[in-house]
Amino acid sequence: MRIVRDRRLGGKQISRNHLTKVVHGLARAGFVDSVRGRAGGIRLARPADEIRLGEVLRMTEEGFDLVDCANCVIAPACGLTAVVNEALRAFLAVFDSYSLGDILGRRDQLLAVLDAQRRVPDLETA
Repeated sequence: MRIVRDRRLGGKQISRNHLTKVVHGLARAGFVDSVRGRAGGIRLARPADEIRLGEVLRMTEEGFDLVDCANCVIAPACGLTAVVNEALRAFLAVFDSYSLGDILGRRDQLLAVLDAQRRVPDLETA
């Protein structure tokens, strides 16, 4: 298995196979365009301000069931189901209210943090 180690990842290791799957999913969902080959790479398929975080979250995460109400014998008489569903809707609504552009406004700060982490020796490799 080939491991990608990149300064933009703060020196963290990630398997090329996993990264490929993530990028493929993002491309299939229309978030990024990917170009193969030596001069290839990835770029946003739409302006960052048009990509809602809730949209990305729903695509990248499986199942948002906080509790297993579907298989619960008391679910029909339980008041918790409605509360949990309301909380989940509120959680996703917050992500829906922000775009990728909103969080990319702090890009310089993020890169500075990743760069600082890169300078700290990794305990696993030290």
